[in-house]
Amino acid sequence: MTQVFASNLDGKRTVVIQLDGRVIGWASPAKSKTLANLLRKLKTEGDKRVPLDLEIGYVPVTKGGQYPGLYLFSSRARMMRPVTYLENGKLDHVGSFEQVYMDVACTKEEIEKGVSTHVELDPTSMLSVIANLTPFSDFNQSPRNMYQVSYIGLFVREFR
Repeated sequence: MTQVFASNLDGKRTVVIQLDGRVIGWASPAKSKTLANLLRKLKTEGDKRVPLDLEIGYVPVTKGGQYPGLYLFSSRARMMRPVTYLENGKLDHVGSFEQVYMDVACTKEEIEKGVSTHVELDPTSMLSVIANLTPFSDFNQSPRNMYQVSYIGLFVREFR
């Protein structure tokens, strides 16, 4: 990673690295991905330098997509959920920003080698908190589950 204000930065070959919205450096996309993987490995293995609630959002370079880079979030009161990190089989907490760029399998049977990064602890974990309160949600009719899932969205919009 280079310094924040290096004189030889090439915006076409480097991506930003931010911590809680502040630019802390620049690196090549490959180095950024390697750094993200290393941070995630240290985080899940209990390294005290990387807290378990650190959100590690690596945004790859795409055409017309979101601004690429490595975005790290450590502030409090972020929505995070537990999943299993496939590389070492340990518990990981992922946030709403980073999970968009991950492939989280619902069941062990859905894991694709080289594609899936995480697997859910339970297949119903992908549902909202309200939907998980539905008794026997895997045996209920689909509309009832969908009403429960969408209810949380209505609740959030009403109380903004």
